[in-house]
Amino acid sequence: MTIQSLTSKGKKLVASLSDLIIHHQPVIIALILLASFGSALLMSQQFIDIPRNEDRYSDEALRVRFKQIDQEILAEFQEAQQDRTIEVNSNFEPNRDNPFSE
Repeated sequence: MTIQSLTSKGKKLVASLSDLIIHHQPVIIALILLASFGSALLMSQQFIDIPRNEDRYSDEALRVRFKQIDQEILAEFQEAQQDRTIEVNSNFEPNRDNPFSE
């Protein structure tokens, strides 16, 4: 085999491959897209069920300081919430004219 026959075979092979790629380009692109989506879904599957680190959870739970309700202040609010009779006395003149009645 000579170098010219190898180069001519190589050129024929490249030409046939390029024709194959050009004719089946949508199918090849679709296969590449499906493969990339599939690999992305498989990689994201790892993040769906993350195991819980119990040591870190217990340490963080100990750091949390919960607010406590002051029962004395709550009792004061409860007393203030009781209904009482409230009287409102008018400080206006009893014989004044109503400006809105015409």
